[in-house]
Amino acid sequence: NILVFIYLQFQAVARLGNYASAIKDKSEADLPATDAVVLDLTKESGKKMQQAKTRNTKAVPALTIALAQDATALTYVYGGMTKEWPDGLASKIMKDLNKKYVPDNQTAKTEMKLKLMNIKMKKGENPAL
Repeated sequence: NILVFIYLQFQAVARLGNYASAIKDKSEADLPATDAVVLDLTKESGKKMQQAKTRNTKAVPALTIALAQDATALTYVYGGMTKEWPDGLASKIMKDLNKKYVPDNQTAKTEMKLKLMNIKMKKGENPAL
């Protein structure tokens, strides 16, 4: 699945870009409830919230770029754009993507294995491509 490959690459880029904590299934503890919250940057809690917002701000466009080749996957970016986070919430995007593409129970895993086993190659096709 190309999305698994993209996901692995994206995780590596997120670690390099210092926003990997923004692409978990659950929002960071320091992330404010909405993007509109005015932060007091003179306090440590405000600084932590700003850092979490910055990580989210980096993650959403990176997800958009990473998923741009797959129109279906890209719809999850749009789904992450909420009233509270109009530019997108990375953790919601990742949670929804994982729910769709990462099996979390034995039945889903079995269904994915059956789909994989039913893939047929045509004469002359190269599996490495």
